[in-house]
Amino acid sequence: MGRRWLPWKPRKRARVSRFNDGALEFLEVVEHPVLLVVFLLFLFPILAVLLLLLLEWLAVLAVLPLLVLARLALPVPWTVVARRRDSDGTRFRYAVSVRGLAASRALIATAADEIARTGAPTSFGAPNVRPGRRRGRAVRPARSSR
Repeated sequence: MGRRWLPWKPRKRARVSRFNDGALEFLEVVEHPVLLVVFLLFLFPILAVLLLLLLEWLAVLAVLPLLVLARLALPVPWTVVARRRDSDGTRFRYAVSVRGLAASRALIATAADEIARTGAPTSFGAPNVRPGRRRGRAVRPARSSR
């Protein structure tokens, strides 16, 4: 049973076997020993690099949960950062180091209130100022006329 989407009868197509005979043609290299050596010379370094990358990725995945738990449990200083940009393109970056997750959360809330009121987080202190950029180039400060 079925339903035809088109008004004409579809043409018969040749059935494709599940296992194609030409799927493993690259293994015919075995017939030529020189090509086999060249193939293995290229294959082993690639497989070694892929294996090292896989092992490194697995090591990071194994250690990452422990590091996150240690970071949350221990009173390690957290760096709280705020950024803003003036209309002339000058960028301001504020950074403060705070001990403890709760203290950093409180400082973020305080800084958000200060930014809403004054436009700058005054509890962070003096900003790190970078000159603005226009069209991918740094804006040079104006020279004094002496």
